[in-house]
Amino acid sequence: MVTDQERRARLGVRHALARSARVLSPEDAARAVVCLHATDPPSMHLSC
Repeated sequence: MVTDQERRARLGVRHALARSARVLSPEDAARAVVCLHATDPPSMHLSC
């Protein structure tokens, strides 16, 4: 089980919000929050 506090801490690092994970440019900030999602296997490749 992951607690709410641990989940928030992980998101802070992944989204570059935590002091230890700050980014230097807008491009790096976008990379920190953008991801690809697939509902079926081919859609992941089509998204790329």
